[in-house]
Amino acid sequence: MHFARRTIAGLPAYVVALLLGLSSCSKDSPSPVDPGNGGGGGGGTGGSVSDSVRTAVFRALDTQIQNLPRVNAASDNQTMLNYIRTRPEFEASGTLRGSVWARFRDGRVYVFVNNFSDRDTSSAVAPPTIKVSRLPGGAGPMLGENLPLFPNARIMNSLGSAFDLNGADQANFAQAKADITSWLTTSGYTNVPTTPTIDALKGVQSDGVVYWSSHGSYGIGRNNDTLYGVWTATERGFANSIQSTDTLYSDDLNDGSLIYFSAPHDAGIIFPSTPVKYAITHRFVTKYMSFGRHSLVFVNACLSDDDDFRGAVLSKGAALYMGWDNYANAARACRIGRFYFDRALGMNQERPVQTPPQKAYQLYDVYPFMQGVGLTETDVDRGGGNAHATLNANPSLSDLTQLRPIMYAMEGTATEASLAGWFGPDPGADGVVEFGGRRLAVRLWTENQIRTEPVTSGGEVRVTVRGLRSNTMPLSEFRLTGSIVVTGRGTLRRTIDYTIDFTMNVVTYRTRVDGPVSDWPSFRAFQPLPGSSATYTASGEYRDNNGQLVESWSGGGSLPLVPYGSLQTGISLGGVIAKPGTPSNLPFCPQLTVNGTFLRNGTPASLSIFDLGYMESRLTTGFEYLGGRRTRTLGNESWEHAWNPTTARYLPAPGMPR
Repeated sequence: MHFARRTIAGLPAYVVALLLGLSSCSKDSPSPVDPGNGGGGGGGTGGSVSDSVRTAVFRALDTQIQNLPRVNAASDNQTMLNYIRTRPEFEASGTLRGSVWARFRDGRVYVFVNNFSDRDTSSAVAPPTIKVSRLPGGAGPMLGENLPLFPNARIMNSLGSAFDLNGADQANFAQAKADITSWLTTSGYTNVPTTPTIDALKGVQSDGVVYWSSHGSYGIGRNNDTLYGVWTATERGFANSIQSTDTLYSDDLNDGSLIYFSAPHDAGIIFPSTPVKYAITHRFVTKYMSFGRHSLVFVNACLSDDDDFRGAVLSKGAALYMGWDNYANAARACRIGRFYFDRALGMNQERPVQTPPQKAYQLYDVYPFMQGVGLTETDVDRGGGNAHATLNANPSLSDLTQLRPIMYAMEGTATEASLAGWFGPDPGADGVVEFGGRRLAVRLWTENQIRTEPVTSGGEVRVTVRGLRSNTMPLSEFRLTGSIVVTGRGTLRRTIDYTIDFTMNVVTYRTRVDGPVSDWPSFRAFQPLPGSSATYTASGEYRDNNGQLVESWSGGGSLPLVPYGSLQTGISLGGVIAKPGTPSNLPFCPQLTVNGTFLRNGTPASLSIFDLGYMESRLTTGFEYLGGRRTRTLGNESWEHAWNPTTARYLPAPGMPR
């Protein structure tokens, strides 16, 4: 891994940098033994090495490491390699991808990681590509949109205090672990607390999300096979009072499932400590580990985009794997890991933080965006070039598209409610739609739409799939009140007073990561709610100059809500509402209709209000439908329709993710 140099009380210290990972790694260049470094050891091939001898060797190696000048990494590597070649306990050694490796006479492999980086100055942008890793026999297209089948999250960190700095733009992997864990549990995942020891890693089974920040590098086994190892938290020593860890894990060490690994760990006065721990290889993954269907595995370690290691993870059930193809700067790698989960989960903690906050995004939206702004790349100060974090999909299991359900719209009609978003295929009883605190009966569930029983009020809606929670979204409820008054000659008067509640989706949302909030369409539909009604009264009379009764009005009652356009007795509201800030006109405004009768001279007559029902107004940017007034004269009658500004509930909060 790469380190970032800092000064403490005038003394230089080093901080390690890590890598992120889901991708494949090329091992074509450099070759297993770098040109000029040879592949020889000091003691020939074959033989055994006792625990006590190996302990003495590692103590001697640590002394050499602590005495390195640490001015030029290549020179330090050569110094270490020269020393290793004086030791008869090794049969072969060399440098590979910025590290030093050596193989004991009994075939066990040791790696010393030594890759420091003082800066993160990369400005190049990687091309937006997503690799697809085909396994033997793997074929077929993407299997559709889905979420992890098992909502368990295992967030691990093998790095020590040398990587936990609190300054601006510095790596703090312990904090990153805590934050990512919190974000996932907030989204509905069950945290599986794990210190990445060998025994704990053997227990990795059927998780939905695995994130592991660690060191990673290469050694060469017998038959010239390249072994990529990821550093664990198990230090070489004694497993108990009578058994060494080498004895406990001897089978795994002998078959190449484990290798020895020295790397910077805890901060020291001048240089970090470099304990000898065990690293797991692809053989360990194949031998012990498995991952849940539709799972994401993110190894934030140097060179973790290794063909064999990535292939083993994908072959053991993961749908997506992320890793680095080189060494990367620690601070940037730490930020990239946080950014990926922040945008995928809609947490709004990683800069730049947008206003209003953002909802979650699909993984295949987050990664290309990161590529486009250079957030999958960092510089490398040895060997030239840059390090890239790459996303790899398993075609036979590549139906993981998101880490939580994502919702962006809800509409209601008289017969059903409809939700739009990304929900994955029908999860059966594991799919829940909650509205206003109660569970709605689901009638249809597809990857992009859910239909439920109708709702009878406004409220907040949330979708849950196998415990994974979507963003919460309101369906706003409005109350419209008004009166229609008709006056005739004399004291003739009839009045219609109405109260109509209706729901409408007033939420706008982003269509791309860190993009602007979308504008409204030209208009939006609304849905009157049951319980809306009107009352009417008719009264008065008109007499001529001789006092003779010419006309009388009488009657009264209530008018229920009826479907718009219906000829049934009642009141209805239909049409659409123009977007906020746009003056409404006749084609784009609600229309009120009334069907009923009153008595004119004892004979039923129509209550129809003709074109007075066109309620020309507009919705303000504060989501208030403005009041208005329409009048007309018809023969001896004067008509007036006045409606009041609406009151609303369940409006989008300013801090609601969009």
